[in-house]
Amino acid sequence: MPFFPTVTVEAAQVGQSPQLLTRLRHREIDGIVVKNVYDRATCEALRIALEAGHHDLIKTEFPAKFAAFFYGINLGGA
Repeated sequence: MPFFPTVTVEAAQVGQSPQLLTRLRHREIDGIVVKNVYDRATCEALRIALEAGHHDLIKTEFPAKFAAFFYGINLGGA
């Protein structure tokens, strides 16, 4: 069994997969990856805006050795 079992579903198919939330509640899976929610142009515009700093999001850094960050607050560490 994988460390973090997930199910991947296309956005257009989400309504046809009502059992996924039940599986989450029963801890049969740990996450649902929903693909193709936004079109490529929307994602590209968002990427450009984020990289340019056109937002009010809090940036949370990981330790330097990871060379990574995310936008938002880590609730587990708050």
